[in-house]
Amino acid sequence: MKLFVITSRIPFPLDKGDKLRIYHQLKELSKHHKIYLCAIKSPLIKEHKISREVLNEFCQEVFFIKQSLLLTIFSLLKSFFNELPFQTALFTEFRAKKRVNHIIDKIKPDHIYCQLTRAAEYVKDRKETKTIDYMDAFSKGMERRALKSNIFTKWLYKWESLKQKNYEKSIFEVFNTHCIISEEDKKHISHHKRNLIHIVPNGVDFDHFRPKNTKLKYDLVFVGNMGYAPNIDAAVFLCQKILPLIHKKIPNAKILIAGAQPTY
Repeated sequence: MKLFVITSRIPFPLDKGDKLRIYHQLKELSKHHKIYLCAIKSPLIKEHKISREVLNEFCQEVFFIKQSLLLTIFSLLKSFFNELPFQTALFTEFRAKKRVNHIIDKIKPDHIYCQLTRAAEYVKDRKETKTIDYMDAFSKGMERRALKSNIFTKWLYKWESLKQKNYEKSIFEVFNTHCIISEEDKKHISHHKRNLIHIVPNGVDFDHFRPKNTKLKYDLVFVGNMGYAPNIDAAVFLCQKILPLIHKKIPNAKILIAGAQPTY
C-alpha cells in the first residue's frame, strides 16, 4: 500500500514526543507499506543536516515543505477572527497546502496518515481514506495551562482550549479512522463517537534503552522534552512529592532529570 504521511514537524532529530512517535511508527509501517513522508518545516527551525538521510532509509520519498514566515503570521492573525485553533494556524499556510495537494495528486496514495490536528488542514478536504493520530487532547492541555497561568495569559489559554475542543470534534468527521495515545486523552475528545478512537500507546525502544554495566550514579531517571509544560509539571511533582516518600526508605536516593530544552 502507498501510504502518504503528513507531519507538522520534521521527525528528526528525536528531541520531542511527536517526533519520536511518528519516527518509530514510520520505521514499523515501512516493513509492510511504501511510505511517502511530507513534513511541514517551520520558517524559524533549521533542518538537521542528516534528517533526509535518516528518513530516506525507510521512506520511498521525503518532502520537506518550508512555510513562508509572512504567510504563517498572516494565518495566525486570521485565526483571531475564525474558528481555527492557534496551534493549527501556526502550522498551516495556504501556499504550502497547494504544494501538499500537488504531491498527493502525483503520488496517488492508497491512504493518508495525518499526525496531530496541527496538520489536519492540509488533507481534510482530500477524498482518499484518511487516519488522524490525535496523540493528545490538545484542548485539555490548554485548559490545564490556563489553570496555571497568570491573569494576563489565562484568557488566551482558555480561548485556545475552546477552539481546540471544537476543532477536535469537527475534524473527527472528515477522517475515516482515529487514534490517540491514552484512554485519558480519548475521553476528552468531545465527539459522540469517540469510542471509535483506537488507543495506540507509546512504546519503549529496547535497542536504545537497555541495561548497561556501568557504575550506578542515579536511582531514578526522568527523560523527556523539558520545554514541554506537562513534562515540567511531572518532573516537579516527582521531586517535590514523590522523592520525599522515597527518601523515607532510601535516604540517599538521587534523581536525574534529562531532556532537551530545559526550563530551569
